[in-house]
Amino acid sequence: MVNELNTYMREELVREVSGFESFVVVGYMGLNAEETLSLRRNVRSQSLRLRMVPNRIARIVFEEAGIAGLDQCLEGPSALISGSDPIELSKAVAGFQKDTKEKLQIKGAFVQGQVLDRGAVNRLSKTPPREVLLAKIIGSIQSPVTKVVRCIKSPVENMARLINAVAEKKQGEEN
Repeated sequence: MVNELNTYMREELVREVSGFESFVVVGYMGLNAEETLSLRRNVRSQSLRLRMVPNRIARIVFEEAGIAGLDQCLEGPSALISGSDPIELSKAVAGFQKDTKEKLQIKGAFVQGQVLDRGAVNRLSKTPPREVLLAKIIGSIQSPVTKVVRCIKSPVENMARLINAVAEKKQGEEN
């Protein structure tokens, strides 16, 4: 019965992990029942998913899903928090860590095919939201174009002013 349950859990986790675009491996040692319940509620409220997984099964799942490099993250009680947007996921996990007074430890992450360490996850959590990044990219693309237009437009405007000044001067001399 136990082996059947472990096999079912492993197969389900392989399916889930293979479908995740990104997830963070966290340690929850030191969280009491109330804090764990609060963490689960917070995760659910942000449309994320929390899975507490035995390390032995997690190692097998990572191997079967083709994810190498997260084995060193599996020390002590571990859980996977998954979401679709890696930046929002890392911000949420950093927020949970702050809420639990650092009892929730970030161990590592898998983001869009890459394994990240704790420092990379923390840096990712400080990244501006996607909309801000897109606005910066558009601004940096738009800036050179605007400068080129000004450079092209400036001589034409100067020539128009010069012609206008000459025309006004000739009209003034004729009167």
